[in-house]
Amino acid sequence: MIFAKKIIEIAVGELGVKESPANSNRQKYGKEYGVNGTAWCCQFVWWVFKHAGAAALFYGGKKTAYCPTLMQYYKDKGQLVKKNFKPGDIIFFDFNGNGQPDHVGIVERVVGNNVYTIEGNTSAKNDTNGGQVMRRTRSGKNILCAARPKYDVEKENCEVKLETLKKGCKGDNVKALQILLIGYGYDCGRHGADGDFGADTDKAVRDYQGKNKLTVDGVVGKNTWSKLLGGM
Repeated sequence: MIFAKKIIEIAVGELGVKESPANSNRQKYGKEYGVNGTAWCCQFVWWVFKHAGAAALFYGGKKTAYCPTLMQYYKDKGQLVKKNFKPGDIIFFDFNGNGQPDHVGIVERVVGNNVYTIEGNTSAKNDTNGGQVMRRTRSGKNILCAARPKYDVEKENCEVKLETLKKGCKGDNVKALQILLIGYGYDCGRHGADGDFGADTDKAVRDYQGKNKLTVDGVVGKNTWSKLLGGM
């Protein structure tokens, strides 16, 4: 089974990899791809999916190092989204403003309007040809769209009863709540769905309640549960 979590895990393990020599576009992803010394952001994404055992979810198991070709593939499959990005999405950027993607990365997490990504061939000084694998924070008009591969849905082994929850609660019920919130793009803290209703989960609950015209009190009762589950 292939989960988005595995894609992100593999991508995280590549953080810090750089071209060698500098400014050569030569790196291990292009070498394995079979075409080295060219722009390699798309090759990086291909490599991650291959090493996660998910090659079939990237361009149907084939190769491409060209962002427009990759985006068109997912468009033809009906797998493009323009909002509500999720971890594991393949995200496309248009820095030229011409409506075509010139860079691609992988969504690690989403918090509010900020999309946190892992990208190849980028840097703080050069978005599309920076020469290394980095975490980036993206938002606004430069995000063109994202492709959502058909990952398997990971099921958590926990028994859940829809009891009222609030800050300070712990256990499987909180873990289920956090899984739902993360699915909607919220940040529940550095440990994710850990079953501990702390400050980050409280903030996520209140934000969700506000956006869905619920009472903003941080208490997950009948109405909040119904909205969370009804929107899946």
